[in-house]
Amino acid sequence: MIILDDILDYCQNSNKSAPERRTMSRAERRHKPKPDNTYIYQERRWKAHIREMVPKIYAGFALTLHRQYHMDFDQIVNILAETQELWQSDGNGGFDILKTCSEETGINLMSKVTANALGVEGDAEV
Repeated sequence: MIILDDILDYCQNSNKSAPERRTMSRAERRHKPKPDNTYIYQERRWKAHIREMVPKIYAGFALTLHRQYHMDFDQIVNILAETQELWQSDGNGGFDILKTCSEETGINLMSKVTANALGVEGDAEV
């Protein structure tokens, strides 16, 4: 992985000759502080959280379909498979799943942060 600071250092030092660039000894380079990778670690934790939450979301859908509508295994699997196809087509661009949901069902879904920023009051909170 290339860290932006390393690129900037290289660009600033690239006009110097090679001996001038080697101002640090090997021992100094070995003890050079590591770059701050806080964002990288935060992104990894976020992705791990997403990997944990998505199955729980699907499980909630499956339980609701089974309990409220008495659907069997095959019906639930078909619905979840179609849901996955919709999510994938949203990720491919050209298809906005939230906009389509609003247009086809009349249900507008958004985060609390977005609703607060837009000054929108929700009909129901989940």
